[in-house]
Amino acid sequence: MVTADGLVAAASAAAVELLGARLAQVIGVPLLAGPVQQLDFGSGRPTQAGAACADPARQALNADTLARALVRIRRADARVLTLDVISAPLHAPDGHTVIGAVTFLRPV
Repeated sequence: MVTADGLVAAASAAAVELLGARLAQVIGVPLLAGPVQQLDFGSGRPTQAGAACADPARQALNADTLARALVRIRRADARVLTLDVISAPLHAPDGHTVIGAVTFLRPV
């Protein structure tokens, strides 16, 4: 789960393992940052900091809609993975205010 600020608030053990990290390394940081580097599909180089174009969690938060993308990451152990990432916005009880996003990761 990602907060409205785009920071990881909670993560399953499976997601943490997939990212090659420890829970303490992912809580409080952006999903595609911290212990992982998001890579450009074309060049294989790390994307520029703050590149939101391929971050479904940010897209779900900013556009208040379901977002999905294929994302390539490099874990701390140098393993490169392609992930299918799907995010959906979470709303406050008023039904309008976006308070976060739930995000699912699946290796491809």
